[in-house]
Amino acid sequence: MPEKIVETPYPLIDADPHFSRVMRYMRPSDYAVWAGSTGAFPSAVYLWVRFWGWTENKAEEERDLAELSQRAKDGLPLYGESDQPLWVQGAAYRNSAFSQLKFSSFPMFNFVNHPSHGTDPAKYGVKVKSESEQEYA
Repeated sequence: MPEKIVETPYPLIDADPHFSRVMRYMRPSDYAVWAGSTGAFPSAVYLWVRFWGWTENKAEEERDLAELSQRAKDGLPLYGESDQPLWVQGAAYRNSAFSQLKFSSFPMFNFVNHPSHGTDPAKYGVKVKSESEQEYA
């Protein structure tokens, strides 16, 4: 296999350094970035938990109710429209619901609009389909 040549502004020291060597060469600023990154994720989870109802969330609850009730009054889908088939929307929901709790193992984000969000859409004024009318759960 031909050796890959990468142009960099500084000289290449080692293209595949051993872990112990990387640790020995770390600067104090590297440790600071590492510590900041370690603290950043729990901070982000703290912000997300308001959506899950784990911390006080009255302001977000009121904003959600106003926003989605207005979408319902306007006849729009509560959570946006999707051009994905229903089975893809269902898979997206099953893969991403509460996935932030396992973010360190397998990061998964919800990039698909789908109707499943673990809440009762009737609270926004939407007529709920019966189970036999729903195409996925």
